[in-house]
Amino acid sequence: MLIEILYCFVYVISIIFCLYKYMDKRPRIEYFILITIIYTIIDFIVTGDYIIHMDEFILRNIMVIVSDYVMICVLNRKFNSVLLFYTCLYNILFSVAVNLIMNVLVYFEVISILESFIPSYSRFVLVILFNLTGILAFKLMDKYEIIPKKEIMLNTAKMFNIANITCWFILLIFFGYSINDIGGVYSIIILLSLIILWIMLIYSLKNTVELSLRKENEIISNAVFHNIEEYIKNYKYKEEEIKKIRHDFKNHMSVIGNITQEEKVQAYIKEMNESFNNITDEYVLSSGNIYVDAIIQTKTKEYPNILFDVKLEIEGLSMNPKDLSTLIFNLLDNAFQASLEVNGHVEFKMIYNASRLIIETINDVNEMPNFVSKKGSGHGYGMKIIQDIVRKYNGNIEYSYDNNKLKCIVYLLI
Repeated sequence: MLIEILYCFVYVISIIFCLYKYMDKRPRIEYFILITIIYTIIDFIVTGDYIIHMDEFILRNIMVIVSDYVMICVLNRKFNSVLLFYTCLYNILFSVAVNLIMNVLVYFEVISILESFIPSYSRFVLVILFNLTGILAFKLMDKYEIIPKKEIMLNTAKMFNIANITCWFILLIFFGYSINDIGGVYSIIILLSLIILWIMLIYSLKNTVELSLRKENEIISNAVFHNIEEYIKNYKYKEEEIKKIRHDFKNHMSVIGNITQEEKVQAYIKEMNESFNNITDEYVLSSGNIYVDAIIQTKTKEYPNILFDVKLEIEGLSMNPKDLSTLIFNLLDNAFQASLEVNGHVEFKMIYNASRLIIETINDVNEMPNFVSKKGSGHGYGMKIIQDIVRKYNGNIEYSYDNNKLKCIVYLLI
């Protein structure tokens, strides 16, 4: 009994080792040890003795994967559909490792040699081999980016889980029917074919989602930058118009001074007023960076009912205009959208000093958000684009929530 519990303990440690990086919250060491010990006993009870009947085999495996998922979520302290994908993934790899290794060992008659040399330890050696193979396969798929990253899974977990669980059931049925044909060459060929098809499916789905996200991000980024460019053209046009009027103002005053008849003076002033009225009375921001000014001006006009405080210290800032525009546009859009729901307040701060840029937004919210945009294509833009730009500039992004206020701070190295 104790040796069987040890086997379960090795499996539990293996699956946690592979899935640890995907958890939202890393468990404390004492909590980790407690859950690991408790689940080792549960896994021992669930897996039970050897299975003969097909229905019992499938039911037992369903219980295993469900209990594995619950255990991982307990460690995570939150149920997460993303973790179901990775749990099922490791379970598939472990099951394939067990079946493939056993088929190969039986086919080449190595299993009998192993049992004759070290009969009391042969199963322990095999258990270690199964788990090491499962871990190695999982890590290789992760290293070569066959497994979708957690960021990609956030809004597509349902699709990946359906595909993964479907493949898992197919493999499970095959494992059940091939129990009595272990070591057969056809079993090995079919198993290899199934696992290759499964890997190709997961990889194809991942690439399809990534391509779709890249296209959407590119479309959104280009649209944002195009709007900024259009605004800057208008901004420069109005600036030139104001300069022209300032230049002509002295001439107008000189003309008025030389007109002796009051009626002509009044007519001339009326003509001047009509010219001045063609210029809209807008607040003009001058931070030293026309892209920043244009975006803030755009957002001020887009959300006139939101109280908006701005502080800019960005003299000398030199950053790729497209990256800068997209980053600020997204940060402000997310802040304004959240604040709009509570008719709240938005604070925006940018400080540039010695190649370091700090961007801070503070906005009112109803509750702690999950930082994932669900607004749909073409609006809101989500956090993915922001995170990509932050990584590009070797930066960092931090969030904090207190008293219905969300603070987001972005650090960049320019």
